[in-house]
Amino acid sequence: MTIPFIDEAAVRLLLSPAVARELMRATLRSAASGDSYGPVRTVLALEEAWFGTMQAAIALPDLRGLGAKLLTYYPHNVERALPTHQAIVALFSPQTGEPLALVAGETITERRTAAVSVVATERLAKRPRGTLAVLGAGVQGASHVDAFLDADLVERLVLWSPHAERAERLAARVSERGFAAVSVAAEPRDRKSTRLNSSHIT
Repeated sequence: MTIPFIDEAAVRLLLSPAVARELMRATLRSAASGDSYGPVRTVLALEEAWFGTMQAAIALPDLRGLGAKLLTYYPHNVERALPTHQAIVALFSPQTGEPLALVAGETITERRTAAVSVVATERLAKRPRGTLAVLGAGVQGASHVDAFLDADLVERLVLWSPHAERAERLAARVSERGFAAVSVAAEPRDRKSTRLNSSHIT
């Protein structure tokens, strides 16, 4: 049996922030109606790391699926210049149970998590469009910034990170994309964030 592998480059091309939003809207609606389901994530504790498994199924008339994400978390990978979270998704036929594909899981994890935040904000916030504060400028921080900007929910963006240089780099990247209302906060509770200007961009 030959099972195709869909790599990160293909996932990034196919799973745009807009596509991720629509998929998460459908998935959350199906979860609320009982048409999708999955057990709580199981975690195997390792020495200074963990290995998690997440299974799920969805059964809508126009969206059916069966799969599992296998995820590792190795915090010391930062020192190895490797991602701390690494994942792969295994997809199966919901009709026959046959393995269909293995899919690189890092981009899926990034964009799914951010898309759920966007959908929840659109649904629950009294005023969804406004100031967005993002704490952390790593993979998830950057993914959330991209997702909220793509959904046109941001009037002003404020970034903070315990690693100030990361927040500055992310702010510069956002500014270079043409979004000028971005600033970097010195502290998480700082209401007077530093406005990013050309002197900050390197």
